[in-house]
Amino acid sequence: MKRDPVLGLEPFDIDALATLEIEAVFSDGYEVEETASLVHGAKSCGIPVFLDLEYGHPKLVELLPDCHTAFVSAEAELPDERENMHCSAPTTIFKLGSEGAKAFGEGQELSVPALPIEAIDTTGAGDAFDAGYLSAWLAGHQLSERMAFACRAGAAACSAVGGQIPPESAREIAKAIQVGSLAPAGRSA
Repeated sequence: MKRDPVLGLEPFDIDALATLEIEAVFSDGYEVEETASLVHGAKSCGIPVFLDLEYGHPKLVELLPDCHTAFVSAEAELPDERENMHCSAPTTIFKLGSEGAKAFGEGQELSVPALPIEAIDTTGAGDAFDAGYLSAWLAGHQLSERMAFACRAGAAACSAVGGQIPPESAREIAKAIQVGSLAPAGRSA
């Protein structure tokens, strides 16, 4: 799938990538060749790669051993690979929409239920899930906490029209990640 070139991944200089202070790289995998180059470049620089396989292109599946974490959408067209995919990347997360999410990694297999919400618009829920997970990873949280934050962010994205988390929810989630608690502000966990 190709999208508007304005949103495209630009070619980059691997030597320049090595000089930047980057803690992680995320790609949505839309531009397959550019994503492959990014994954290999980041790996050669020791930068963890988080890859979303929303559309499941076979070349992206081949990149999984070079990724730190793979996010697999319920809609990804991966009928043959899905069964063993959790063995490919060190951490693989299956986003299951209203059924929650499942993670394989760090010696664990976790299932996290979706939050009980009345979804208004699911546009951007998977992207918000990825962002919640990556934010919690950058903050040093354990896998179970990262999954909980991710599910919360995905649910928040469904609470309004437009494919984005409402500002008040985004602030609440960001604060929860900082303090390491999913309890609403002002309450203990």
